[in-house]
Amino acid sequence: MKCFSSFLGKRTTTFFPFIVWLLVSCNSAPSHAENPPNSQPAELQKVEQTVQQEASPVIDTTHWYVYLTFDDGPQPGTANCIQICKEEQVKASFFMVGLHTDRWRAGKLLVDSIRQAYPLFVLANHSYSHANNHYRYFYEHPDAALADFQQAEQVVRPNFRIARLPGNNAWGIEHKEKSHHLVAAVLHKMDSIGYDVIGWDQEWNFRHTNARPVQSPDSLVARTMQLLREGKTRIPRHLVLLSHDRMFYHPADSASLQRYIFLLKQQPEVVFQTIDQYPGVSKSTPITAHTF
Repeated sequence: MKCFSSFLGKRTTTFFPFIVWLLVSCNSAPSHAENPPNSQPAELQKVEQTVQQEASPVIDTTHWYVYLTFDDGPQPGTANCIQICKEEQVKASFFMVGLHTDRWRAGKLLVDSIRQAYPLFVLANHSYSHANNHYRYFYEHPDAALADFQQAEQVVRPNFRIARLPGNNAWGIEHKEKSHHLVAAVLHKMDSIGYDVIGWDQEWNFRHTNARPVQSPDSLVARTMQLLREGKTRIPRHLVLLSHDRMFYHPADSASLQRYIFLLKQQPEVVFQTIDQYPGVSKSTPITAHTF
């Protein structure tokens, strides 16, 4: 408007046609200051800003997150795990074996109920054969191992492409792998088809003679809180607990699981979460959207 304002003090109408021409010229001239050659429309800038914010979420430093995970189901004990977590209203993740699902009709119904309970529960892939407990052979044949996980996907139908390797504490998230060299090739192949592989920070051990828990719930909670407070987990403030369904078949052992949950719930900073919410895990391809 500077072009026009310099003429406002002149009252004569002699310059009126010239003023009109000058006004049009000022308004129609391109503004290089407002639209530099490399500038982007405001709408596109807003979209890019939103994407950057989503890609770099704010880290929550006010809570500790515990991810209850149960392996090797469906087995005797799976139903107890489901019931206790529902009663306590805590989130949990179940890594299921395809062979166990195929062989046990009641187990298949349990697997279906876990899948349908999302977002309270997450159903995940723990291979089809569990390596038939011959782990070295399994991992030395990565193509066959990958096919084993793909077969499990068809049977278990997990909520997302999230898996845990049988018999091995390995991580593969955001194309970053942390594992023993024996399983590296399998991790790479899992990543190539969009799987996140989850390990663990703490294990609730069991006696292999009778599958009963080793640690008491009180000692386990004390260790959980110590690991969280000291930042001795893969990601600070996030702890993945490994346990197995069969550990909680007996009523006394089910009570141990319930007490562990109860004690942690007394910690106001602790939040139970499902493994799909673990930092870096991708949920871009939900399995439940597929046709089987």
